[in-house]
Order: sequence, then C-alpha cells, then structure tokens
Amino acid sequence: MTVSSPLDEDAVAYVLGTMDGAERASFEAALLDDAELAALVWRAEEGLRPLADAVPSRRPRRRVLAQAERRIFGEERTAARASRGAARFWRALASLLALAATGIAAAALVLAFRPEALLPPAAERVAAIAREGGPAVPARLRPDGTLVVAAFAAPDAPGTPFLWLAEADGPPRPLARLDPAAPTAIPLGRDIASRVLDGARLLVTAEAGGDAPPATPSPRRLGEGVLTPL
Repeated sequence: MTVSSPLDEDAVAYVLGTMDGAERASFEAALLDDAELAALVWRAEEGLRPLADAVPSRRPRRRVLAQAERRIFGEERTAARASRGAARFWRALASLLALAATGIAAAALVLAFRPEALLPPAAERVAAIAREGGPAVPARLRPDGTLVVAAFAAPDAPGTPFLWLAEADGPPRPLARLDPAAPTAIPLGRDIASRVLDGARLLVTAEAGGDAPPATPSPRRLGEGVLTPL
C-alpha cells in the first residue's frame, strides 16, 4: 500500500482499535469538537481501507453480531458504540462537505480574479517577419500566451520599431516596442492569445519614442509576417 503523506499515529491507533479504554474515551471526546481531528481519522480510515479490502469479508448474521457485541461491550456500551459510529460517519461527511465547499470557493476566486487560468492553452504559432534591408526576424506565440520576437534591428531611420497584431476584423492592436539587441517577450494573456486566428499578421512600424503606445500605426512599415500553426 502506498500513502501520499504520513497518517496521524493516534488516528491510526483509533481506527485499528488498539487504544485502551481510557485513551479511546478521551480521543472520542476530542472528536466531538475537533473537526481537524475528525479529518485525520477519516484520512486514516481511507488510508487503511486497502488492507481491509485485501481480506475477503464475511458478514456475520445480525443476531450473532449483536450477541458478540453484548458479550464484549455490555448493553449500554453497545448502544453507545453504535451512536459513536454514527457520529463518526456524520463528522467525516461534514469534513468532506467542508473540503468540497473550500474547493468550490477556490475555483470561484480563480474565476473571479484570474479567468484566463481556466482557458485552454493557445495554439502555438510562428511567424517570419520580413524586414526591410535584412533577414527575416522569427516570432513565436507560445501555448501560455507569450509572444516572443527575436531582436529587431531597425534601419537608420527616425523612430523605434513597434509591433502590432493585425487581424481580419478590427484595427491593428498595439503590442510593444521591440528591442534591437535582444528578444522581446510580450505576455498577451491566454484570453487574447486563444482568440488569435491563423493568418493574423504581425506588423512592425517606425514610431516616435515615448511610454504610451501609439493609437494607430504610422505609414512607415519596417516589417510584416503571418502567424501560422507550428
């Protein structure tokens, strides 16, 4: 049997029934008010279940089982034992419901603050940006939504190279200024990248400097390439 994480020793002893009377009574009293302890018992029961499953079970007749319990535990303890067993079941069920509620709440938070995490990965695409007076510059749209463009050395001309994403519907989208000496990584985000269609174009124009991106591309084109599936 393989267990992903160690089981609590006291919970295991309780599940296996190796505690003495006083110790077991104290442990069960703690179970009434300790949800974390109840979760540990539930983990121990589930972790040890393969051992029980490996042994063929033979359930005795109800009358025989009741007689055996009365002889071992007595009338009052037999009734109390049945009551504690029901309490353990409901506590374990409550712990499971609490864990499920936590998972649902976590998923809701992810959806509220990071909806892109639930989106499928974008299709991987590449482009060769043909540029004026030099070899083509490779670009790659990664599955995580990051667009990487190799160093783009612009000719001696006013302005700096600026990258745009142009699709069939709508005006070109401004992306980023390109580094002439090193690759430029542009996090489009999976929500945007997953909507990029085959045949979308990458445009590079010469734009004036400044922090704010230009609203529209200038007429001075420095390069252009088409995104195609890898």
